[in-house]
Amino acid sequence: MTLFRNFPGKISPWKPEDPPAVPGIHKGARILIIGGGISGSALYYHLARLSKKHDHPIEVQLVSTSTCNYCGGLMTSLAYQTLQNLYDYTIAPPVVLTLIKEGIYLNQCGAVRLKLYPPMISMLRTDRFGETGFDGAFKQYVKEKVKLPGFIIHEKARALEGEVPTLHTPGWVLVTGSEWEKKIEADYIIIASGLNSLSQPFIQSLAKQTHYVPPRLMPASVTELNLTGLDYSAIDNCVAIIDNLLPQCAVGIISKRPGWVTLTALNREITLEDLEKLFSHPQVRQLIEVDKMAERLRCHMVCRAPLGIGQAKNYLNQRTLFIGDLNGYVRVFKDGYTHALQQAYAAGHELFYHAWQPAQFNKTWNLKYAGIKRDNRWGRVLFWLNGILAGFKFLQRKRLEAVREELAHQGHRRVSLALKSLFTGEVSYQKRRFRNSCGMIV
Repeated sequence: MTLFRNFPGKISPWKPEDPPAVPGIHKGARILIIGGGISGSALYYHLARLSKKHDHPIEVQLVSTSTCNYCGGLMTSLAYQTLQNLYDYTIAPPVVLTLIKEGIYLNQCGAVRLKLYPPMISMLRTDRFGETGFDGAFKQYVKEKVKLPGFIIHEKARALEGEVPTLHTPGWVLVTGSEWEKKIEADYIIIASGLNSLSQPFIQSLAKQTHYVPPRLMPASVTELNLTGLDYSAIDNCVAIIDNLLPQCAVGIISKRPGWVTLTALNREITLEDLEKLFSHPQVRQLIEVDKMAERLRCHMVCRAPLGIGQAKNYLNQRTLFIGDLNGYVRVFKDGYTHALQQAYAAGHELFYHAWQPAQFNKTWNLKYAGIKRDNRWGRVLFWLNGILAGFKFLQRKRLEAVREELAHQGHRRVSLALKSLFTGEVSYQKRRFRNSCGMIV
């Protein structure tokens, strides 16, 4: 995996910061993390590392629930470098299903292909279909690295109810496992359970207590397709963006292994009828010929996977913090792995060194994430504008012609570079090339 090292991405990965000399959190502080996905595991690891570095004992418990965390998974070089820089973690080969070396952009007028270097990693989030998922592999790495007293991971457990801590009194959460149930007291509670937990009574109870308001959501969906035995397919080792063949919807197809792809849809809870319509389109059939979609669904269903497109309110309430997708400080439509890892690092840093002092926390958080808020506004505008422009066939044709012309001749590649960044996430929405590219989606 050395192909990812020292890649000069336009958005640089974080590097560890120079910390204050003295921890701000009191010795013996009890911290409870709800959610054993990327953010929760990363935060648990970072707090353990800080505790060991300063010989400053704290207690950290992680409640990890076994759920299907959707099948989609595409890691950019930026996220890969963030893993290495902040967590000293290199992805093990069993997690890598394939390397994505080419991007395909397709609209109603045709398609163009772009080489992607460095390639991206195609993988699963959770263990499925006999394959190792990233979340489980990363959590196992964390468990092997963290051998400190007071650090506990509760596997296959879930939170039932609780009260949030205040500045003067601890909180508690009632946690249950397969054969046990206990009340865990905590001085700090971090919720890192993802958007699919918003409907859970426990999360709704904490939201009521803290006045937390979730980020605004866009409908989205994901499914896995079995494409073995096809007469024709040209998507191995590729990721494809299918632009508005379904109205006001962007569809992504990610190669996993030969004969296996993930399909995601933005701004639509896609149905079987939608899939039949999409894969019967002449432009799509030039890429892949597939019929009888009901027989191709590996999970026999399409999963709802709503996407946060704004920032949450009151995500920090004294000693309770919602992180990851739950606070909305991620780049909309782009690279969720990178920001999950960065947020976990920032949250652990602020907790350990500053005990989440409101003034310090807001200053640090705003400094790190103010740019993301501005960039996301551009992203939402561009997505909306692109849906409008999709109705003008001549503009769709001109876009493809511009990319083909740039690829055929050396020189300034304004549109093709913007298009490439739709796949890699290496350029912000605010970059001039995006604003000049007629509202391309991300």
